[in-house]
Amino acid sequence: MLNAETYFVPTPAIPASDKLAIAQFRKALKQPKAPQAKNIKLDNTYILHETATVVVLASGFTKPSANAKTGPMIQIWILNKAENPMESVLSGSDSNNCLNCFFRPALFHDALQQGLIPQGSKRCYVNKSKAPRSLWVKFTKGGYTALPSIELFRHKSVRFGAYGEPVLIPLEIVASIVDVAKMHTGYTHDWRNPLRSGYKRFFMASTMESDYAEAKRLGWRAFSVATQSNGADSLCPASHEFRAAHPGRKPIQCIDCGLCSGLSRKDSHGQLIENRARDIFIPAHA
Repeated sequence: MLNAETYFVPTPAIPASDKLAIAQFRKALKQPKAPQAKNIKLDNTYILHETATVVVLASGFTKPSANAKTGPMIQIWILNKAENPMESVLSGSDSNNCLNCFFRPALFHDALQQGLIPQGSKRCYVNKSKAPRSLWVKFTKGGYTALPSIELFRHKSVRFGAYGEPVLIPLEIVASIVDVAKMHTGYTHDWRNPLRSGYKRFFMASTMESDYAEAKRLGWRAFSVATQSNGADSLCPASHEFRAAHPGRKPIQCIDCGLCSGLSRKDSHGQLIENRARDIFIPAHA
């Protein structure tokens, strides 16, 4: 039987090779004369982080994302290295990059039957045969290079987790990107894991009506799939439902909204400050 306790995914020890990669990343950030973005011939996609099981790619530097809901944000993808995304979903090895998300096909049916997700919910909305597959194929052919400078994110709007679980990105890297970015969004299903506590500064807890209170008790801001507002949250301004309820208003995209940035946000001067916005909910749909 699926539940939050029995399906808890512990965090494995960080391999020595990954520790070295993180140390090198930290060292690069401390360089007094880091290369400026204007002096770099840009690629559209870079390798942001890599372990034995996952690769983290950042795309949209030269070809802005056409995602109608988010707008032209830099999209960060966390992919399973072992199999292409479609095969990964079928075999269940997408647990490498999506961890314990109940919207994974391998867990969805049982989670729905046990009331862990709302009736009317659909499986993960990400089309694995499109961007995730093409990114994975090019990566396996050696088509991407490592991010040359954190400066490439300066003044950019960043979406952590276009596909995959963003807490698999080392916190130091997330914090470094947020520090220079204009704004960001991010969501995690692994918010119960105490080892992920530091990510609440930057990401929302992805919750259901049944576990919203638990996320709040643990100190997270929440993005909930719910049938209606609980009184402490607001309807997602970029949702179809919000647009239908406000037909005269200009459509809002995530890049314009920026509410889903965890416990912190950027002020008008680009300084990171406390985010006191209400939580966000969206009705269950595909």
